Amino acid sequence: FFFFQAEDGIRDFCLSRGLGDVYKRQVEESLKMFEGMRRGLYEEGQVSLRLKIDPAHNNPTLRDPVIYRIRYVPHPHAGDKWCIYPLYDFTHCICDSLENITHSLSLIHI
Repeated sequence: FFFFQAEDGIRDFCLSRGLGDVYKRQVEESLKMFEGMRRGLYEEGQVSLRLKIDPAHNNPTLRDPVIYRIRYVPHPHAGDKWCIYPLYDFTHCICDSLENITHSLSLIHI
């Protein structure tokens, strides 16, 4: 779902475990918002794309994490074609899967 709130409000939303109206948004409306996000109709930090998981989960990390954000910086390969970027926690597992990596350790886990 798309979330319109400043970055400091994201943490408050997750900690409150609230559902709000964002959970009632139709898929078609979300797709239109994603297209607007991709075309650069929003400012950095104004909107983010969140993964709908479980807002009541005991672990705050698993309460609807942000997976895409807007950044108006040129990409090394795509240039200015895209202004939306996936966050590391979202892309890391996808890249590992595509590369057939089944286990990985981060320095923080060692």
